[in-house]
Amino acid sequence: MRDYETMRSLLTFISKSNELPFDEFSGFIDRSTVVDELKRMKREGLISSSLEFNGDICLGGSVHGLTDGGADFLRMIEQPDVWRICIHTLKAAGVDMPYPLLKDICETIVRRYVEKFIE
Repeated sequence: MRDYETMRSLLTFISKSNELPFDEFSGFIDRSTVVDELKRMKREGLISSSLEFNGDICLGGSVHGLTDGGADFLRMIEQPDVWRICIHTLKAAGVDMPYPLLKDICETIVRRYVEKFIE
């Protein structure tokens, strides 16, 4: 199951640098989850990286930054209030979503939240 909180934390961390060797991610507590999320974000086109993986192990490489899609997605979910609403819904659904569907769902959640204030 995707760890949405780790995904968001990694996107935020990556957005603050131009080049991050894999060793720079050692500050994250759950190394296995970090590897899973980096692998997934690379595969889904959220990050540009030369990271190489063998199963649950990162063999090395670097993260070069967020892709345009990764940066757009982070802008949408970086506000704590917006993220709180999105993560509540995602956890309640209990579904493991690939990035394109995750983006669509978060956009819908944000749109519906904002529309509540329009009368």
